[in-house]
Amino acid sequence: LFARFPRLRICSIEMGANWVPWLIQSFRRAHGISPKEFAEDPVETFKRHVWISPFHEDDVAGLKELLGADRLLMGSDWPHAEGLPQPSDYIRELKAFTAEEQKLVMHDNAAGLVQRV
Repeated sequence: LFARFPRLRICSIEMGANWVPWLIQSFRRAHGISPKEFAEDPVETFKRHVWISPFHEDDVAGLKELLGADRLLMGSDWPHAEGLPQPSDYIRELKAFTAEEQKLVMHDNAAGLVQRV
């Protein structure tokens, strides 16, 4: 899919992120077993094309280490369980992030997604 549509961007919203480490591990295992089945490392493909909006209770610091701060999006869907009454409170989950990384997650990543490519 991504080889055919190299500018395609996907955002995972309202799904949390507990599945991401498992998927990355599965990609690494599959690529290690059958690298010729992939045009490139599937983890790198995922990192280039997919953005994740983790729930505030997810391991956001772990996701930063796995994917990079440039692939994370702050999300809020209050009053649903994955939202916060004050969406800007999400920044409290970003204690392990630099100020620049916090700005990426809280604003810049989403703003960049809506720009034309």
